[in-house]
Amino acid sequence: MKNIFILLALCFSLLTSTSCQKDAWEEVELGKTPVLFLLNTTEKSSDEVYGFSVYYELNSLILWQTQYITSSGEEIEEYSDSSTDEDYHINFKIIAETIEKVETENEGTINEIEKKVVYVRTYVLKATKATGIGTLTVYEQKQVDSEETGDSTLIEEYEVSVSKQEKYKTK
Repeated sequence: MKNIFILLALCFSLLTSTSCQKDAWEEVELGKTPVLFLLNTTEKSSDEVYGFSVYYELNSLILWQTQYITSSGEEIEEYSDSSTDEDYHINFKIIAETIEKVETENEGTINEIEKKVVYVRTYVLKATKATGIGTLTVYEQKQVDSEETGDSTLIEEYEVSVSKQEKYKTK
């Protein structure tokens, strides 16, 4: 009986030692990428944006709700930088697509139809490099089924403090 327990213990230890294999960890290469951080210095309520991180080489925008909490991350489109030695002049767009019910009128009858709606937000940064102070203006244009529904509307204007930083990213 004693030999059976020893034999079972040996088999169990052999099985547990050979059944687990060490998996190779995937190496992560860390690099730094330039980031333009725009701190909202406008008087704000608790639900307004704290700041913006513009990862212009990665085409990414992160909106910060507080210093430590992000509220959203968006993909940047049509980034353009026409800055001079003295001033920042930066424009970029964020495009969001949704499906919404839109009212249409046909022979006096109003119907609600689901249509693809695209919101194009254009961000325009103008700031002085010496002080780092400027404005970030946000415009929005709505397109229903690829048809523009009017001119861009001013959505928000922020007073911002601009700083260039380098943050880690994974390659």
